[in-house]
Amino acid sequence: MNTFPKKECLFIGVSHTFSLPVTTPDGLEFFDPRSESSGDEHDPRRRSTLGLRSRSHTDTEFSRAQNAFADAIHFISGQSLRSCFVSSPDGQLHDCTSDTIGWSPYPSGPANDEALKFAIQNLHILMPLNLNDEFNRVSNALRLYDLGQDSEHPDLALMSYVSSLEGLFSISNAELSFRLSLTIAKFLEQRPAAQLDLFRQIRDLYAVRSKLSHGDKICADEEKAAIQLVEHWIPFSAEIAWRCFRKLLEKKLIETFNDKRKHEAFLETLIFN
Repeated sequence: MNTFPKKECLFIGVSHTFSLPVTTPDGLEFFDPRSESSGDEHDPRRRSTLGLRSRSHTDTEFSRAQNAFADAIHFISGQSLRSCFVSSPDGQLHDCTSDTIGWSPYPSGPANDEALKFAIQNLHILMPLNLNDEFNRVSNALRLYDLGQDSEHPDLALMSYVSSLEGLFSISNAELSFRLSLTIAKFLEQRPAAQLDLFRQIRDLYAVRSKLSHGDKICADEEKAAIQLVEHWIPFSAEIAWRCFRKLLEKKLIETFNDKRKHEAFLETLIFN
């Protein structure tokens, strides 16, 4: 195996100190950067609670691992790992901090040892999904979810989240809003009453998305419509998409959703069981 210069990704603001170090089977190491940082009190590593590095990955592979790890932590705990520094082989730290907080309803959820264990277990599943040239159902839906998280425009964020759900659960253009709402409700909820309630909410969400797409007003009062969009519909669509990705990972359904025949069979069973 080729050896590449050490790279470090130092996440800032993780709310929990993990039981570290931990090394994955393919050579990625999670560590506490404070135990190895310099004496400079302004060094960002002194404020970090989690580091990620590798001596056996190319730059592209390491970047993909970094993104996959952030996705895994986000979908299991809600924690958004937005602040990080990446060190180059010459020892210089590059600030990769993002000002985008996303629309997720759980931006400050606790990232604990359970979340780290989950992330490590799912890295090999999530890394291929972060390839820019990888086009499959889940990869495309994940890109749309990320677009929603990164968008500063409310209408585009909502359309991205709903399009992400559409990509995961649609198999037919016929009665799309009805079938999509029913499928997601059956996927996320177990009790009929809860399924019906969620079905109605997602159907209303889809109606809002359609109005935005066609330039129609959500309601007659434009100020009220803007408030509804930002305070309810976008956080709701973000939460539903977040819950779906989390369940895909927890139930190990990525391969099923990326296989056309398995995907259709799964959704048909879900609806008619």
